[in-house]
Amino acid sequence: MRLPHFLREAKWFLQRGKRGWGDCDPWWMSSHLSRVIADMAKSLRENGMGHYCVRGEFQEGETAYDHAGDCLEEWNQYLQKIEFGFRYWLWVDEVHYDVGTWQKGMALEENANKIVKMACELLGKHFGALWD
Repeated sequence: MRLPHFLREAKWFLQRGKRGWGDCDPWWMSSHLSRVIADMAKSLRENGMGHYCVRGEFQEGETAYDHAGDCLEEWNQYLQKIEFGFRYWLWVDEVHYDVGTWQKGMALEENANKIVKMACELLGKHFGALWD
């Protein structure tokens, strides 16, 4: 017996609360992860959180926190590029089938793959710095 749709949505909601993802999320994993990563990168950027790529020498008694704002603009650009890459993927995912021809859709997807790859490279490069 198949559950009514609203009960399946309730089940998925509870699963997300318990384990972070619902049974339906792997059906379109790329979109689910893109939405989560883009929203989290935006949140870090808007709230001034994360590691601010501190560089250079410290004077005696100074810590990384004394220089946290030194690279804030650069850090925000990284977060913005990560967010853009994954939001672009979501946009392409939505319009992919509405562009008129299969070839145009595939060209859009190929371009999106390149952009999301760059976002993934930044995400991997700065993975340990993604915290609040």
